[in-house]
Amino acid sequence: MASEYQIMAMMADLKIQLHAQEALSRQYDNKAKTATGEQKQELKNKANAHRDTAEKLKKDIEALKKRLEEQKQAKSNQIQKYGEVGREAASKEAAQIRQQERIKQINSQQKSH
Repeated sequence: MASEYQIMAMMADLKIQLHAQEALSRQYDNKAKTATGEQKQELKNKANAHRDTAEKLKKDIEALKKRLEEQKQAKSNQIQKYGEVGREAASKEAAQIRQQERIKQINSQQKSH
């Protein structure tokens, strides 16, 4: 399982790729405005291909965001679970200590009589 930092690094890389694809699609759109005929269609096709790639990257980024959030939630749940287990153990230990103190107190009272 990838760590949170690895997921964030992957997301950053995908965002860089996304911005590049969007820039390329705009660039081809601008070139297509001045082109004519067959060249214009080729440029539009290239722009659309970059736009499609950008859409796929957006979906991948969203999937990574969801994965990161799920991982953070799982970690939070695990911390909460261990916190509860720790509190329960501490409570049991405190009860044992109180019981030992009572026994000592009773024993000392019996010795004094």
